[in-house]
Amino acid sequence: MLIPEFNHLNTFINNKDSGNCFYPVDINEILKTERRLKFLLPSQIRTFYREIGYGFFQAPIRSPNDRHDLINRIISPHEIADFMLGESSYPPTIPLRKGHMPFFDIGESDYLIFKHESDEPNRVYWFDGRTVVASDFVEFIKNLSINPSFYLSTK
Repeated sequence: MLIPEFNHLNTFINNKDSGNCFYPVDINEILKTERRLKFLLPSQIRTFYREIGYGFFQAPIRSPNDRHDLINRIISPHEIADFMLGESSYPPTIPLRKGHMPFFDIGESDYLIFKHESDEPNRVYWFDGRTVVASDFVEFIKNLSINPSFYLSTK
């Protein structure tokens, strides 16, 4: 399933000269992660990994609101499994709740999550699992493209 809203990010794949840089993800890494976790990743981030990869999103459109102290990193599939299975070298400061899947590293051990077991597995939340950041991952990427720190206004 191709998602056209991701196409503008293709120029940032393996592009270390910009504020954005994404690294390709092999389908075998996705499948291995899903086997480790014993569930499928939410469909939109799974497609993002296949089409773009994982990496840093500092913004293709610089805005006056840019915060250069934010990490803004879509974490790799194997790191998601490491977090959820308690095998990460950099775990969140607050333990993960059941059904919460971190995918976006803000910095300072703060993450945005999916609730992969919910009726809306692509909806993006703050780490608390209550505050909605975006109705789905595609909207999240669209908003990051405009303002890389937009999610701070949702907290």
